Amino acid sequence: MVFASSLPREMSLEDPRWRHSAFTKAILDTFQDQTADRNGDGYPSLTEVHGQLTEKVKELTRGRQHASVKWPPTINDFNFYRLDEAPR
Repeated sequence: MVFASSLPREMSLEDPRWRHSAFTKAILDTFQDQTADRNGDGYPSLTEVHGQLTEKVKELTRGRQHASVKWPPTINDFNFYRLDEAPR
C-alpha cells in the first residue's frame, strides 16, 4: 500500500500555521475525526480513510494538491484503526 501526499508533478504544500505539510495535517485530523468513520462502526476502513484524506488535502490546499492512496487488488478493504470511545 502507498499513501502519497500528492500526485506526480504536484508540490507537497506546507503552511507555517499547520507546522507541517497539508498531507500530515490531513492524516492527523482524520485520525482524530469521528466522522472519518462514515458507516459508524467504530473502525474507519481503508476506503473511509482514503476518502477523508483526499478530501481534506484538496480542501487545505484549495485544490492545488491531491493525495493518493493505492493498494493492490489482492488487498481487500479492511478496518484501518479503532476510534477511541471518547473524543479527544
